[in-house]
Amino acid sequence: MNALLLHALLRAACGLHPPAAGLRTHGPVSRASSHTARGPPAPLLLQQGDLSLRQTLETCKLACDSISELVEQIYERVGGADGQGAASPGVTLKPDQSFFTLADGLVQGLLLRLLRRRVAHIVGEEDATAVQLEAPPYAAGGTVAPRELEGLVARVRAEVDRLAAGLPEGALPLTAFVDPIDGTREFCTGGGEACTICIGFADERGAAIGGLVYRPLEKPRTWAMGSAREQYARSSLRAAGGAGRGEGEGFLTSGRAVSPFLTKLREVLGMRRLAVGGAGNKALMLLEGTGACYIQDRGLSRWDTCAAEAVLAAHGGLVVKLTRFANGGELESYRYLRSEVNLDFEPGVCRLTRYNAAKGALPQLAKAAGAPLLVESAAQLNPYSNTCGVVALASSEPAVLLRYREAIQRAASTSPPEYD
Repeated sequence: MNALLLHALLRAACGLHPPAAGLRTHGPVSRASSHTARGPPAPLLLQQGDLSLRQTLETCKLACDSISELVEQIYERVGGADGQGAASPGVTLKPDQSFFTLADGLVQGLLLRLLRRRVAHIVGEEDATAVQLEAPPYAAGGTVAPRELEGLVARVRAEVDRLAAGLPEGALPLTAFVDPIDGTREFCTGGGEACTICIGFADERGAAIGGLVYRPLEKPRTWAMGSAREQYARSSLRAAGGAGRGEGEGFLTSGRAVSPFLTKLREVLGMRRLAVGGAGNKALMLLEGTGACYIQDRGLSRWDTCAAEAVLAAHGGLVVKLTRFANGGELESYRYLRSEVNLDFEPGVCRLTRYNAAKGALPQLAKAAGAPLLVESAAQLNPYSNTCGVVALASSEPAVLLRYREAIQRAASTSPPEYD
């Protein structure tokens, strides 16, 4: 590796990259203990009234504590607990063939009630217009909540409204990205331990500056939250998975088929594959030590990574674009803003798929009849698709970054990433 690249990576790892068109991650902060922040607090740049982003995250965590009981009850009723949920009448398929359940809609509706006065914008994975929470029968996406759950829905809604009332009126200049149930496929097929509620906050430039990732179907609940900007990190996690060096390290992947690039990269790194669901779950596994890295060249969205990026950054890690890291050693983040166009589009890099295509591009996809179709215009993409890949690590130390960059380059030389 040449000296210029080494210098650039060292500067990036310390937060010293010069400004450029995209966004960089913040430099690492000292990892806090599992339950309290360490060191003197940074200025609370986002204060309004008497509440900081830290306090907003704490409120989100309390809301998730309450919401989890509802998630658990729905999980049992749709059949997720016995692995039969995919065939349940409470489960539907969205146009891109991904799963949707009553839990997805109700949880997003509850989080919108919590945050709508606190932030300027909220971007959620699900269609908020299809959620009915004002009075029974409660429903989401055409699925009506069972009558025996109506009392619980009302109690959880009342608790969320109580917590929301404790947040001052007057929105912070933030955009919240919400994935109400990250890992819906796992929710429907008996893998509830991999499901998370993800709430991320981005500033006016689109930088992820705070977040919470919360597992609602574990007892005790496990979660991590924080804001590197406020030097604040707190968590309650599973016991360390014991992933050490060499063959013991966990290379986190989805539970389904992976690209030849990822297969080659795992071999180059000398790691064992851990196939697990949920992007938020993988972020927590990085902090728990079960996984060493989560590198993906395909199929994620902004709501999958906003909270994870903020949480990992608060605990000393990072989430950056694979394209920029692989090609130039840059630590460039996605931009998390409400938008009608994809703000991180790179011409000729990714393939058009049913998961990342804008509605107007679906006829082009159908016409291609399965042949690879490279995206040439941002208008072809869903505004919130992450089509530049992801590198997620629990540590942003220079030596760690250099190791992964070299391995990615070696793997890509024979099996290039399959961006989509």
